[in-house]
Amino acid sequence: MNRRQTKRTDRKSLGLLGGGHFVAFRRHYLPPISIVVVGMLLVLQFTTFQRYVDKIGIPAQSEIYFKAPQRIWIDVVSFSEGIAGWKTSLMELLHIAQSLNATLVEPCMGSGRLGSCAPTPVGVGDKLYTIPVSELFDLEQYKSPSFGREFPVLVSFDNYQAALGESDSDAGMVKLCASKENKLDRCSTNTTRIREIGQNDVMEKMGKSNADNFIIHIEDYWKGTTRRELGWRLGMGYLDQNEMKRKMLPFHPKHLQFVDDLLERGNLTSDNFSAIHWRAEKVGMNYTRCAMAVNDVKNIMLKRNMWSNNATESVESSTHKFVLLSSLNEDADKMWGGARRKADSDRKSMVEALRYLLHDNGFIKIDNLLGNEHKVCDSGMLAIYDLIIAAKANNFASCVNGGENGCTQASQSLCKECNHVGNFGRMATLARKEKGTMECWPTE
Repeated sequence: MNRRQTKRTDRKSLGLLGGGHFVAFRRHYLPPISIVVVGMLLVLQFTTFQRYVDKIGIPAQSEIYFKAPQRIWIDVVSFSEGIAGWKTSLMELLHIAQSLNATLVEPCMGSGRLGSCAPTPVGVGDKLYTIPVSELFDLEQYKSPSFGREFPVLVSFDNYQAALGESDSDAGMVKLCASKENKLDRCSTNTTRIREIGQNDVMEKMGKSNADNFIIHIEDYWKGTTRRELGWRLGMGYLDQNEMKRKMLPFHPKHLQFVDDLLERGNLTSDNFSAIHWRAEKVGMNYTRCAMAVNDVKNIMLKRNMWSNNATESVESSTHKFVLLSSLNEDADKMWGGARRKADSDRKSMVEALRYLLHDNGFIKIDNLLGNEHKVCDSGMLAIYDLIIAAKANNFASCVNGGENGCTQASQSLCKECNHVGNFGRMATLARKEKGTMECWPTE
């Protein structure tokens, strides 16, 4: 073994301790007392490591390097949140993969949710998750090995299966459940809750594995799991959750071009239209009252836009257009499951509210521009299109969880009355960067 291999071996071994302290000498004089202290630290470090090795029953130093798995996989088979939640989860998991020199198995989207791209077993029904996440966002930077890495950070499910061979039975594996306290039934019975494993348990199992591949299998992943539970158990430092939320993944170029073509079809440019986001996923909501509130928001935004631009036209004669971003749809097949179930309780009122906005007050909905020739392959794609439109609009109003910009007590109250105030609005505002954005529906 050459010097380079020995250096990597020692770091790999000590890494199992959850982060050791390394003592380096420079070629200069050390006072006698310093030499004594450094010598004691080295003895303590070696003794601690030897006890750890004896405890878990693995050979020390150079043998660990060759016994450790050559490749670590992170396979998350189910996520628990919509697009705004799983976007943050995806950022966390890419961060874990980079930190562990591991590879994340690419998940797929289905009905706006994320899950494994694995084919559905015969006789179970249609495949649930069909659109690889790299077809939604531009993830090319993660799909090729970066400098210093032997493997890429992200691979497709098919390439993952090919790397494992015919069966994954020879691979080492730990199966984890990330469910919250009241949702444990979302994980299979052969998983272990992340909270129930010790800090070094996963690393110990990985160190004992003689397999070439080691799989970290996770079910029911929630955003923040890495910061709260998983990262600490994998020997990682503190993860800034707010940074994960703020960071936006670039949309795939083909979707940006597709939305540009749609906007051109509707004679919409970034200067001549604004957008209002209405997340009408609230049980018992008064659709008529809230649709009227949306139209009021439009008129307030028009007035403010005219004041800022010293325009002479009236609100009634304005040619400025408004796009409605909403999960509501006259075609139930274009609504994702959760929104559809809530709307079914009062479907007649929901349809009337949409017609009031679209037919009586001139709102435009992007799916109405699609035409019959374009079949939406998944309802989650409409959310992707809405996010891109929100980024392009001249002005934008939403109801953001924890919103501040443009918010008053009255506007926050209106938002809570007519919206599920979740994370989608925040994701939309982040995509806009420096453009004019109201984080609450404006009121007069």
